[in-house]
Amino acid sequence: MNTRIGSSSGMTLVEIVIGLTLFTAFATSAFLAIERSSHSYRTESVVARLDAQTREALDEASERLREADFDSVTPLPVAATAPASASSIDFQRARGFVGGLVDWGPTERLAFEHDPTDADDGLDNDGDGLVDEGRLVWIENPGGGSELRTVLCSHVSESLEGELPGNGLDDNGNGLVDELGFCIDFAGSRAIVRITLEERDGDGSLIRQTSSRAVMSRNTPEK
Repeated sequence: MNTRIGSSSGMTLVEIVIGLTLFTAFATSAFLAIERSSHSYRTESVVARLDAQTREALDEASERLREADFDSVTPLPVAATAPASASSIDFQRARGFVGGLVDWGPTERLAFEHDPTDADDGLDNDGDGLVDEGRLVWIENPGGGSELRTVLCSHVSESLEGELPGNGLDDNGNGLVDELGFCIDFAGSRAIVRITLEERDGDGSLIRQTSSRAVMSRNTPEK
């Protein structure tokens, strides 16, 4: 009896290897695409959150400065102080009139201060992935017996975005030198409020968001 040798209907070893290779390549590409999408989503979520926080902080600071009396602002809003900026500013707001005279409220202050849980020592003392971060604080009657303090926002960067601290240079090209993560400078009598917030995303990348706003106080010479 003659036996005819024909091709097998099953998959050969070569075909199996090729199939596994193609499957692995496809699965790897799909995984990388999902990972990139996930990373992008995590980063965009942090950016959106920081953007909302910077806007809210600027709203709070601008509202108070807009109601401040120009003559009460300290340090004096003089453009000749450029390229300097202030990380703390004092002012007073009118509460109304008493006997035909303006009733001034207590001195108020907007200031950058280092987070008490993270000492200014170049280390991440509180383990949040940030180094020497600060916060924006609104203080009523600073130094007085009835001092009231309100933290307007946390995660304020030690330096404004693009600035290297303490080198005496305008690293970010905004006309200022060594400005902090919250600072105020003046264009004439117009206050320019700037703030940089920072946070680590889920992959450990440092994300910074910076915003600025121009504000004019009451009774300014330019009004």
